[in-house]
Amino acid sequence: MSSEKPKRGRYNNDYSPKFSEPYDIYDKAREHMKDLRKENLRSEDSFKEQKNAEIPSQKKKHSAFILFAILFILLIIGLAIYLI
Repeated sequence: MSSEKPKRGRYNNDYSPKFSEPYDIYDKAREHMKDLRKENLRSEDSFKEQKNAEIPSQKKKHSAFILFAILFILLIIGLAIYLI
């Protein structure tokens, strides 16, 4: 006779498979929902990282446009001074 106790059922004094099997199903469902939540958090984090990764390239385009606009204004001012 082994000294190990069988797994406790859903109720305090019940070790019968009749009541432990439904409890196992609830336990599996709870673990499954935990896994789904973790997976959703990971996918949201990766989506945020992708979104943040796109921002520097947009800033580069924006800063290049500003630089081009400043050079164009300086060119017009230089031509105006030259022609006067």
